[in-house]
Amino acid sequence: MPARLESPFRCSRCGILLTPENSIKNRKAKSGLHSNCKDCRRVTKRSYHQRVAEHLRFKHKRNTYGVDERTFDSLFYEQAGRCKLCAVPFARLRDVCIDHCHKTGAVRGLLCSPCNTALGRYERAKEMNPDADFDAYLDAPMVLQVPAIALAITLRGGASHLLLP
Repeated sequence: MPARLESPFRCSRCGILLTPENSIKNRKAKSGLHSNCKDCRRVTKRSYHQRVAEHLRFKHKRNTYGVDERTFDSLFYEQAGRCKLCAVPFARLRDVCIDHCHKTGAVRGLLCSPCNTALGRYERAKEMNPDADFDAYLDAPMVLQVPAIALAITLRGGASHLLLP
């Protein structure tokens, strides 16, 4: 049986000649090579994974909070792409948290991750100790003004307690 001569293969996206250095092996293909070069395959794979990840994110938001892409976009537009509590612009779309009431399930707005975490901890603390008046405590005047240098030493772990003059 004569040896089969095959014409050189080209990338189906960019058209460059496929060589062993710039191609990906594919056992299922007759040629043994993938139809795209490594660079085109990387771009295709990355864009596919980004689309799938975005789809799964919105599917989770729709199933958990009842928020579809349209509703999310309108909330995002109403808040001008900023956190509803601190008004800092969202750096990435995946960092946006949907704030909702755990009792009623109603969506209150979009928050950044730090604000969402802080609000969740605040709500849990109020549930655990309903008699505590957190708002009055935070609004009350300071009892003791700590010098900034002493506070900095404590925060760096230098001293376990403050020694004031």
